[in-house]
This record gives sequence, C-alpha cells and structure tokens, in this order.
Amino acid sequence: MTYPLIRKATPDDYDAIWSIWMQDHVIQWMSFTKQGKEEFKAHYERMSQTSDIYVLVDEVEGKDKVVAVRRIKFGHGPHRHTAEYCSMGVDKDSQGKGYAKHFYNEFLNIVREKGGIKRIQLTQSGGNFNAFHLADKTFSQEAIFPDWLKRDAHGGSFHLIERYVYQLIDENLAKNAPGIPSLAFDEQLPLLQDKGHEAISIKRHHNQFIACFNDKPILTVDFDPDDSVIRHIGFLTIQSAAPSDESVAALRQILSELLQEGRVKKLELFTESPAIAKLCQTAGFYVRGEKIASYFDEQQQTYKNEVGLEYSFMALDDARSLIAAKMTDSVKRKDIDKMLVHCQSLIHELAKKEGYDALGICYLENMAYQVVRDGLDAVKIISLADRRWLPLVHKMPNGFKDELLALANAMQPAVVSFFQPAPVVSTTATVETTPINSME
Repeated sequence: MTYPLIRKATPDDYDAIWSIWMQDHVIQWMSFTKQGKEEFKAHYERMSQTSDIYVLVDEVEGKDKVVAVRRIKFGHGPHRHTAEYCSMGVDKDSQGKGYAKHFYNEFLNIVREKGGIKRIQLTQSGGNFNAFHLADKTFSQEAIFPDWLKRDAHGGSFHLIERYVYQLIDENLAKNAPGIPSLAFDEQLPLLQDKGHEAISIKRHHNQFIACFNDKPILTVDFDPDDSVIRHIGFLTIQSAAPSDESVAALRQILSELLQEGRVKKLELFTESPAIAKLCQTAGFYVRGEKIASYFDEQQQTYKNEVGLEYSFMALDDARSLIAAKMTDSVKRKDIDKMLVHCQSLIHELAKKEGYDALGICYLENMAYQVVRDGLDAVKIISLADRRWLPLVHKMPNGFKDELLALANAMQPAVVSFFQPAPVVSTTATVETTPINSME
C-alpha cells in the first residue's frame, strides 16, 4: 500500500474527522460551529447525505492515521457539471507535509473519474492566506462577496470577504467559456419610498413569497436563511416573467418585509436570467461577480454564466462597530464616528422631507457603511477593491452626497484624495479570467 492515500470516509473515521474539524486553526474557516463529538453527529450525517467525505490517511509510527479531511459536493440539475470542494482540514500535528496539495491533486482525479464534471468551484474566506496560496496555482477568481464570517475585536465587529474561485477541467468548455455572454449590470439608485401599488398583493407561505398584480402572479421569491455560522445571510431564488414596474414594486415590498423581520443583514443570489438581473438592478442590488459557465440550459443546450448579486441591510450602526473593531487611530476613529452621526442626521432629515420609508433609509445608510468598509484598506480580508457604490455617490440626494464624498476622502490615507481626480470605474460585469493571485 502506498502512503499517503485518499479514500471515502467510513463510520469508523468519525472521531478523527470531528477532531480535525474542531481544531482551532480549522474551525475558524468552517461553515459550522465548534461542537462536542455527540452534538456534531447530526450535522455530520446531513453533510454525509449531501456530499462525499474523504479522508487522507498516512502511516504514522507504523499505524494508519487520518491526517486530513475534505468534502466534495456534486451539483444537480443545471449545475450537474459542477463539483464543489468544501471543509478542508489538516490535523495540527500534520501540517507542512504537503497533505493539502495532495488533496487537490487526488480530488482532480476523483472528479474526472466520476464523469460529466466540467467545472470545479470553492469558496474561501478573507485572511485564509494558506488556502489562497494553494488555490491560486490552478483556480481563478470569479466573485467576491463582502460581509461573511463575523469576527469580534476591541468592542466592535467586522466581517470577512468570501471569494469564489473556479477551474474549468473540460478542454472544450475552457476554450469556449470566454465567448459566453456576460450579463450586463450597472448599479442604479432605486426608489427610496413605496409608491403604493394597491393592485399588488404579497402572500407568504413559510419562506416563499408570491406577488400578484390584479390577482395575476408576477413574481415568486424563495428566501433561504442560512442556519450555520453565516446566519445573517439569506439566499434568494427569484422567478419572474419579465421586469416591470409592478414586479420591481413587488420585490421592493418583499425586501421591506425581510428588513422589518430583522432575521438577516444581507441577501444574495446567483442568476443566469437577464430578466432577473434587470429586476434586481432596478431594485438596488449590487453585482459581486459572475460564475463562469456554471449553468447548463437544458432547453438551449448551452452553458451560461451566473451573475452574483447582493442586497445589504448593513447600516450605520454596523459601520460604527466596524471602525471600533478595525480602526486603530483613535483620533481618526472619533472623527469618522462624528461623520457617521452627521450622515444619520442628514438621512433622517431627508426621509422626513421626501417621505423615504424604512427600506429607503436603510439603502442610504448602507451606502455610508460601504464607504467605511471599503476605505479600511484591508482588501483580501474585509474591503472590496471593486467599489461598486462609487458611481452612485453622485446620484445621492443633495447634502447627503456631499457628506458621502467627505466620508470617502476621510477614510483614505492622507496622501490620497479619493475623488480628485474622479476615478474611472467599470460598472459592467465581465468575464474574469485573470489568475486569483493578481487580486488586489
């Protein structure tokens, strides 16, 4: 027998798998929380049903020892050509021996042997630089979502980015992928108040919303709140025949209900549909990237890209918590906090004058939050280099726009003026083919 070897996990491996996943250097990046051995079994059984769990075994002191573990999730339906790597963990006493690299090499063979898999994907949290380094060798970045795993520090909190990376392992698909049309998406300033469409009704059954206009269904939204370590995130699936004023108004009402419910702080979805992308664009979503050749259209027998979209309820209180956690300059921190207080005052004055509702107020507060988050100069950990909010600043209501400009400049190092000259920013999602190690 040749060591190390990779095989599917058996029930006898559970203790070793649990031990590895619960080690501090591993659990901080997992989608589940640290739990006792018996407590974790139910979650482990669910993962076993939805993914294939593999262990890496080596000979240690003449005996077989599980030294690493990883999962593969295989897609279904339009994603059946996709495999996703998850939950990588190497035992603390076995690090630095090339086991993680061995997993990458052998998993590629396992995926190829399964047949039909043309695309591999995985996600990685900001700051997990060891994982970044390994993936950078063969994978490319396709999306980055902010505000994922939460961290607490200095009486405040911040959230790490989550980056999506992919590898096309089918030669023909890799050759044709650059020619797959991207979904154009330019962020827009949405309506900041409810226009009162009396003919629109929203019915909710558990986490599914069905919107009707004059009793005719126009929009269905499925809301899937996460139940793991990212419980502040909800995932959406949207079905709509075509974007219209009525469907936008209906989506806005659903967003308002989710904001009022207070269960999540942000919403995310991927879609291959130009109509859904247009609907979300009008409603005030932000684009965070595009999955390449991730969707197979059975009817058209063609591969499509999926644009990644986000609607965030992160507001000024979150911005204050963020600077408390991450801004070490106490003088600058106090100055920024004063500016945030002023922003809040301006927003509420505008809301009273213009009739903005709670969702409109939250949208404006989120603009200020993004300015702070992306001004912390912690790209690859917290901030986004692609500042999608920039083109919208000049579309903000008078008074608030000036405060946002001042806030953006105040967040920059003294030698940098954020808006002098005005930066040139692309606002259309395009296919990203550069290696992820070029991400800055």
